[in-house]
Amino acid sequence: VVGFMVALREAWRGGVSMRTAIWMAVAFNVLMLALPLLFSRDVYSYSLYGRIASIHHGNPYVDLPLNYPTDQMFSLTGPAWKDTPAVYGPLFTLYSSLLTKVIGSARGLIFAFKLTSVGASIATLFLVKRVSEKIRPSRAVFAVVLFGWNPVVLFHSVASGHNDLYVA
Repeated sequence: VVGFMVALREAWRGGVSMRTAIWMAVAFNVLMLALPLLFSRDVYSYSLYGRIASIHHGNPYVDLPLNYPTDQMFSLTGPAWKDTPAVYGPLFTLYSSLLTKVIGSARGLIFAFKLTSVGASIATLFLVKRVSEKIRPSRAVFAVVLFGWNPVVLFHSVASGHNDLYVA
């Protein structure tokens, strides 16, 4: 966090080039693929809801995970989500269903969700760059560093495969 704050100060003062800001942000995002899940275990819920639809041919908006105690993702799913129907929108649930149909292992699913989060984060990074260059070009590098190097974005969202980045 201290390093991030120093980087923000340098970006604000003009000490970081856009090229460095982008390349470092992309590198930080890709590095998150190598880390284990950190702050969120929601990918297990995403996987279980997807499996309810794709493997068990149920409706994750009606069928509770508790109905599938023998599913490989059930024991990994957080207790609060075991008696809760899917809370995610239909497009994301469809995506989860497609992933779980193609990928059978928990490790593979975690990687796939993290990879998608990396892609969404990098796409958002370029959107931040483009918008900030149009609105306030003098602060575009700062905006890129603020999003792309942000420990909350990187460790909570990207490294945890969280779906919040899809919305961004």
